[in-house]
Amino acid sequence: MVVKFSTKLPPELQGRLDADEFALIITKLNEIYAKAEQITCESVFENVIGFFSCYLAHLCITFQYDKSLKLVSNYLKEQNEKVFIPHGLFVIDPIERGLRVIEISELSNVTHSSSN
Repeated sequence: MVVKFSTKLPPELQGRLDADEFALIITKLNEIYAKAEQITCESVFENVIGFFSCYLAHLCITFQYDKSLKLVSNYLKEQNEKVFIPHGLFVIDPIERGLRVIEISELSNVTHSSSN
């Protein structure tokens, strides 16, 4: 199963974000997830080591998939700061939603006033 998100701008965001910029961000996320899920000699070796160590190796070694998840997290943090937050939006890391959806929340400016 490959993680792949749609690059089409949701209708709710039309006029708030540039469709090409949105597609570029989602394409980059899809590329990172595709690379994370590739079967390579390194990933096979990591899984064999994990299996034979009862997955205790995860305590000592950062596996390729974990590195990719961290890369996604950092990339989304950067894009939130540069693109989404200035437009009043915030993208939640897909790993927090089981890699099923990219959730985009609308930010609201809340001002608190204290009265005595």
